[in-house]
Amino acid sequence: MTSQERAKLKSKAYNDYNNCSVEAIAKTCNVDMITSFVACKNAGRRHNCAAHRMDIVRAARSLGVKVTFNSNLLDQRLTARSLPEILPTGRHLVFTCNHVFALNHGTIDDWCAERMNRVTNIYTITGYQTKKDVPLYEADYDELLI
Repeated sequence: MTSQERAKLKSKAYNDYNNCSVEAIAKTCNVDMITSFVACKNAGRRHNCAAHRMDIVRAARSLGVKVTFNSNLLDQRLTARSLPEILPTGRHLVFTCNHVFALNHGTIDDWCAERMNRVTNIYTITGYQTKKDVPLYEADYDELLI
């Protein structure tokens, strides 16, 4: 089963198909999807709706990671296809015009990996935790389904 098939199954299970921000935060911050859903909801994302750029950054920061804006790379014309060659190490949240994806150690695990989408913003994630260190918010997850 490919990662795109797994993502479709998760979207169907959570009844949320517009969740690129949730998946990107889960992959870069090394948390599960439920914790990422709750962090995005607390930062201002509505169910099955897109999130604003600063809401996504705020949600990542609430999970205990350091998020820094990477402005020195935006002088170049970057696309999703050319980005893994330029940033082969580290964890990054990469924003295009209407999408966000995770770039983890030079690999993009998203549908836009081979596309020519122009990159608008890049945020570097440092200080991420292991999955066992991040608390799971079971009580908040029940509110997501309402």
